[in-house]
Amino acid sequence: MATPERIATQNQTPQNLRTPLPIRVAATIIQAAALSQQVDDLFELRGLIKKSQATEKALTQQITGTLKAAGLAQFDGQRSVAILGERTVLTPDPQLFLEVLGDKAFGALRVSVEDARELMVPADSESATGPVLRVFEKKRVA
Repeated sequence: MATPERIATQNQTPQNLRTPLPIRVAATIIQAAALSQQVDDLFELRGLIKKSQATEKALTQQITGTLKAAGLAQFDGQRSVAILGERTVLTPDPQLFLEVLGDKAFGALRVSVEDARELMVPADSESATGPVLRVFEKKRVA
């Protein structure tokens, strides 16, 4: 005899035994809300990093200029010390570098991808594609 209980028992396949739709929908909404907050947090953090880098550069230039103008090699703050020094930037002749060092030179060379793109055709290099996450502020509607 086909009773409602017997029909329900016969229809209990793995697909029918899944979590009911309303609970899955609720979980998806919670996950989406958490992801939404993470996206906003990442956007804000990237903005703070850019701002802090710009501020660091400006402060470095200001302190360097002040120390040079005052003829000081260092200055003590309450929690740190600024020491003015020099950095020598070496720009070797790449062709001579390779001739003198041979194959050992290749381990010390760096390639600017932007410059390489302009110089090389795609057949001369290998490329790999990977994920990138871009985060932009939404346009505010007034």
